[in-house]
Amino acid sequence: MQQIQNTLQDDLLQEMNTDLLLGDVYIHAETDHDYINDIDEKFSFIGSKIDWSEVLHHFHKRVEHLQYSASVNEFFNRFVLAAGLGEKDKLIVVGDSALDAVLVFSVNTLKKYLVDVVSLPQHTYIVSQDVCWCACFTMEGDMDFGLSLK
Repeated sequence: MQQIQNTLQDDLLQEMNTDLLLGDVYIHAETDHDYINDIDEKFSFIGSKIDWSEVLHHFHKRVEHLQYSASVNEFFNRFVLAAGLGEKDKLIVVGDSALDAVLVFSVNTLKKYLVDVVSLPQHTYIVSQDVCWCACFTMEGDMDFGLSLK
Protein backbone atom coordinates (compact mmCIF):
# COMPACT_ATOMS: atom_id res chain seq x y z
CA MET A 1 0.00 0.00 0.00
CA GLN A 2 2.86 2.39 0.83
CA GLN A 3 4.19 2.03 -2.74
CA ILE A 4 0.78 3.00 -4.19
CA GLN A 5 0.58 5.99 -1.86
CA ASN A 6 4.05 7.17 -2.81
CA THR A 7 3.12 6.82 -6.48
CA LEU A 8 0.03 8.97 -5.96
CA GLN A 9 2.11 11.60 -4.20
CA ASP A 10 4.83 11.43 -6.86
CA ASP A 11 2.23 11.84 -9.62
CA LEU A 12 0.74 14.86 -7.86
CA LEU A 13 4.15 16.46 -7.32
CA GLN A 14 5.07 15.82 -10.95
CA GLU A 15 1.89 17.62 -12.02
CA MET A 16 2.93 20.57 -9.85
CA ASN A 17 6.52 20.54 -11.08
CA THR A 18 6.46 23.98 -12.72
CA ASP A 19 4.93 25.65 -9.68
CA LEU A 20 7.38 23.81 -7.40
CA LEU A 21 10.28 25.15 -9.49
CA LEU A 22 8.81 28.67 -9.44
CA GLY A 23 8.34 28.50 -5.66
CA ASP A 24 4.54 28.85 -5.91
CA VAL A 25 4.22 25.47 -4.17
CA TYR A 26 6.75 24.19 -1.73
CA ILE A 27 7.25 21.11 0.34
CA HIS A 28 7.40 21.91 4.03
CA ALA A 29 10.13 19.95 5.78
CA GLU A 30 8.46 17.73 8.40
CA THR A 31 11.27 18.50 10.80
CA ASP A 32 10.34 22.21 10.72
CA HIS A 33 6.86 21.81 12.12
CA ASP A 34 4.36 19.02 12.88
CA TYR A 35 1.01 20.26 11.58
CA ILE A 36 -0.76 16.96 12.30
CA ASN A 37 0.15 17.41 15.96
CA ASP A 38 -1.13 21.00 15.84
CA ILE A 39 -4.44 19.85 14.37
CA ASP A 40 -4.72 17.24 17.13
CA GLU A 41 -4.06 19.91 19.76
CA LYS A 42 -6.39 22.57 18.34
CA PHE A 43 -9.36 20.36 17.44
CA SER A 44 -11.24 17.63 19.30
CA PHE A 45 -11.50 14.29 17.53
CA ILE A 46 -13.97 11.43 17.53
CA GLY A 47 -12.01 8.45 16.29
CA SER A 48 -10.05 9.59 13.25
CA LYS A 49 -12.24 12.61 12.42
CA ILE A 50 -12.52 16.10 13.84
CA ASP A 51 -15.57 16.49 16.08
CA TRP A 52 -17.18 19.26 14.05
CA SER A 53 -19.77 19.85 16.78
CA GLU A 54 -16.89 21.25 18.86
CA VAL A 55 -15.82 24.05 16.47
CA LEU A 56 -17.01 27.58 15.77
CA HIS A 57 -18.73 28.58 12.53
CA HIS A 58 -18.85 25.02 11.22
CA PHE A 59 -20.27 24.31 7.82
CA HIS A 60 -20.50 21.02 5.99
CA LYS A 61 -21.22 19.80 2.50
CA ARG A 62 -21.51 16.27 1.17
CA VAL A 63 -20.15 16.09 -2.34
CA GLU A 64 -22.02 14.30 -5.09
CA HIS A 65 -19.69 12.32 -7.33
CA LEU A 66 -21.22 13.59 -10.56
CA GLN A 67 -20.64 17.19 -9.50
CA TYR A 68 -17.39 16.62 -7.64
CA SER A 69 -15.22 19.36 -9.19
CA ALA A 70 -17.90 22.03 -8.97
CA SER A 71 -18.79 21.08 -5.37
CA VAL A 72 -15.16 21.05 -4.21
CA ASN A 73 -14.43 24.42 -5.82
CA GLU A 74 -17.62 25.96 -4.43
CA PHE A 75 -16.77 24.72 -0.93
CA PHE A 76 -13.19 25.99 -1.23
CA ASN A 77 -14.39 29.46 -2.24
CA ARG A 78 -16.80 29.47 0.70
CA PHE A 79 -14.17 28.57 3.29
CA VAL A 80 -11.63 31.02 1.80
CA LEU A 81 -14.22 33.74 2.30
CA ALA A 82 -15.12 32.54 5.82
CA ALA A 83 -11.45 32.48 6.83
CA GLY A 84 -10.92 35.97 5.40
CA LEU A 85 -8.15 34.85 3.04
CA GLY A 86 -6.65 36.73 0.12
CA GLU A 87 -5.28 35.19 -3.08
CA LYS A 88 -1.67 35.28 -1.84
CA ASP A 89 -2.30 33.99 1.70
CA LYS A 90 -0.54 30.72 2.49
CA LEU A 91 -2.38 27.46 3.06
CA ILE A 92 -0.88 24.33 4.60
CA VAL A 93 -2.07 21.03 3.10
CA VAL A 94 -1.62 17.88 5.19
CA GLY A 95 -2.84 14.37 4.46
CA ASP A 96 -3.35 11.50 6.84
CA SER A 97 -2.11 8.73 4.55
CA ALA A 98 -1.56 9.11 0.78
CA LEU A 99 0.31 12.40 1.07
CA ASP A 100 3.49 12.14 3.14
CA ALA A 101 4.63 15.65 2.27
CA VAL A 102 3.25 18.80 3.84
CA LEU A 103 2.57 21.21 1.00
CA VAL A 104 2.32 24.98 1.18
CA PHE A 105 0.32 26.88 -1.43
CA SER A 106 -1.03 30.34 -1.94
CA VAL A 107 -4.82 30.38 -2.17
CA ASN A 108 -4.53 31.20 -5.86
CA THR A 109 -2.11 28.35 -6.62
CA LEU A 110 -4.07 25.75 -4.65
CA LYS A 111 -7.14 26.57 -6.75
CA LYS A 112 -5.30 25.11 -9.77
CA TYR A 113 -4.63 21.78 -8.04
CA LEU A 114 -7.47 21.59 -5.53
CA VAL A 115 -9.50 18.78 -7.07
CA ASP A 116 -6.41 16.60 -7.57
CA VAL A 117 -5.15 17.27 -4.04
CA VAL A 118 -8.43 16.50 -2.28
CA SER A 119 -9.13 13.48 -4.52
CA LEU A 120 -6.30 11.49 -2.94
CA PRO A 121 -7.61 8.51 -0.91
CA GLN A 122 -7.20 10.11 2.50
CA HIS A 123 -8.50 12.87 4.72
CA THR A 124 -6.93 16.08 3.43
CA TYR A 125 -6.62 18.93 5.90
CA ILE A 126 -6.10 22.52 4.81
CA VAL A 127 -5.08 24.84 7.63
CA SER A 128 -3.64 28.25 8.30
CA GLN A 129 -0.08 28.47 9.60
CA ASP A 130 -1.38 29.01 13.14
CA VAL A 131 -4.02 26.27 12.71
CA CYS A 132 -6.80 28.54 13.99
CA TRP A 133 -9.16 27.09 11.38
CA CYS A 134 -9.31 23.85 9.44
CA ALA A 135 -11.00 22.60 6.31
CA CYS A 136 -11.18 18.86 5.77
CA PHE A 137 -11.98 16.93 2.62
CA THR A 138 -12.58 13.21 3.21
CA MET A 139 -12.38 10.33 0.78
CA GLU A 140 -15.99 9.56 1.74
CA GLY A 141 -17.09 12.86 0.18
CA ASP A 142 -17.52 15.04 3.27
CA MET A 143 -16.21 18.59 3.28
CA ASP A 144 -16.07 20.51 6.56
CA PHE A 145 -14.75 23.83 7.82
CA GLY A 146 -14.56 25.34 11.28
CA LEU A 147 -12.63 27.55 13.66
CA SER A 148 -10.76 26.11 16.61
CA LEU A 149 -12.15 26.66 20.10
CA LYS A 150 -8.69 26.14 21.60
